[in-house]
Amino acid sequence: MISAGTTDKSHDYLTSITSTVTAAFLGSFVEVVQSFTIILALALGITQSWCSAFIGTDFAHALFALLVLAFGPLVGVIPIELMPFVTGTLLVLFGLR
Repeated sequence: MISAGTTDKSHDYLTSITSTVTAAFLGSFVEVVQSFTIILALALGITQSWCSAFIGTDFAHALFALLVLAFGPLVGVIPIELMPFVTGTLLVLFGLR
């Protein structure tokens, strides 16, 4: 039982984790739908065949999943204090294109 004026820290932690995971999942889902649309439209414009367009789209998503599995753990190697600098540098470099 929680008395008045106190907070349940485990509940706050669970709420924070749940909202973070949900936001990350929804953001990733939007990107998958967007990439699916782009690849499918491009493949249909080139090949005029649904079958090869779906195969190419599935291959691209599988390749991306493998890259995330292979290089995802490397993000944990970067010190958290350095993350804003790395992210900012990448944004500037890609923004210059």
